[in-house]
Amino acid sequence: MKRFHKTEEPGALCLEFPPSMDMVDRAGEAVRGFLRGRNLDKHVFELGLMSREAICNAVIHGCGLSPARLVRYELRVDKGWATISVVDQGDGWNWRNHDYSLPAEDSVGGRGLFIIRAYSDEMGFNNKGNEITIRKRIA
Repeated sequence: MKRFHKTEEPGALCLEFPPSMDMVDRAGEAVRGFLRGRNLDKHVFELGLMSREAICNAVIHGCGLSPARLVRYELRVDKGWATISVVDQGDGWNWRNHDYSLPAEDSVGGRGLFIIRAYSDEMGFNNKGNEITIRKRIA
């Protein structure tokens, strides 16, 4: 059975885990701990929120909560920038035609990418659409 795997370096946190909501919470704890351990407390909310939204999208939409798949998360902190990368083993999606506006007030979902765009300085996807890269100035 696949488990939560964490690797830390001075400027990087790497996680790999099966897609479940429990693992989303565990990843969030790891991200917050990593940031606090590097005296980046003032960035915990925004980087934690963007990480959670990207991870949730990978777990729910990318992997479809399938235990046969994996999610990989990486947070790198270097030269005044934080770079988040989340990749899943799903089929990807057509991000080029997505409406990134805020969904209706009574909508139960669809806010993740809007939130990421609001808090990030840069956001992009690979061609397949199964990897998101988010950059945020932290200097």
